[in-house]
Amino acid sequence: MPKTITIKGIGRAAASPDTVVLPMSLASGAPEYEKAMDIAAEDIEKIKEALSAIARSRTNPELSISFTIKDSTAINEEMLRSAARNARQKAEVLCAASGAALGSLLSIDYNWNEVHLCSNTRYRLAEDRIAAPMVAKSIDIEPEDIDVRDTVTFVWEIERR
Repeated sequence: MPKTITIKGIGRAAASPDTVVLPMSLASGAPEYEKAMDIAAEDIEKIKEALSAIARSRTNPELSISFTIKDSTAINEEMLRSAARNARQKAEVLCAASGAALGSLLSIDYNWNEVHLCSNTRYRLAEDRIAAPMVAKSIDIEPEDIDVRDTVTFVWEIERR
């Protein structure tokens, strides 16, 4: 039975958000498709105007805004590459310090958990309104980068030097 070394690699990656999520629903209906689309387009314009009215409201509205990444593939792949580099570096250091050499990769164990791809940016409309009450202005938010982290377990064979 070969001697092995088992290492957990920690992968990290960061990316700037490219998508704003503002949960809202809008339903429009008409007997004809074109009429329904016209109604929806008009209502969307009204909603855009209403978002600036929210900032002027005296009723303490709650507005939920989140920031994410439209295509998560690149950040997930970078995180996994980072985990592999991290694990290999640790394994090489430990083997060298022990007078051994890192052998063949025997297995990789990854759980494929869903990674949370949302910025930690928080925005409270009420706090902004206190600083400038009753002032109509656009909401200016600079979202934090999205940082993701996950672990992968690697098993290598240990060779004698």
